[in-house]
Amino acid sequence: MSTETPEVKAEDSPVKEEAKKYEGKFKHVRIAYDPNKTVAELLREMLKRTNTRVLDFFRLIDEDNSGIIAKKEWCKAFVEIGPDFPPAIVALTFDEFDPDKSGEIEFTELDKFLKRSAGNPPPMACTIIIHCR
Repeated sequence: MSTETPEVKAEDSPVKEEAKKYEGKFKHVRIAYDPNKTVAELLREMLKRTNTRVLDFFRLIDEDNSGIIAKKEWCKAFVEIGPDFPPAIVALTFDEFDPDKSGEIEFTELDKFLKRSAGNPPPMACTIIIHCR
């Protein structure tokens, strides 16, 4: 009977498998940063282009399935969704999508913000995004 430990290849690593799973999670909802558009506009365009419902997008970001998106989850998701977005813009957008300042985004908050009519003036963080270069 052999007492040798079987060789484990890096590509077989459970950590690497989990990273691959996460990497592909946002594959269809990627967006490129455009300083001439608000994050809300870019997200709306992506949802329309990919035929993704706001609820499905919310569930992708809600990593722990708690029914709310914490700032940590939002920022972590944007590393995959929009890797070229400046972190400050991602954080400002989270704050804008959280109008009650609870530190969490509920589905109704995200849905309302993304479905806001085009005729309404953009919220403060979105205005900052447009002028931030």
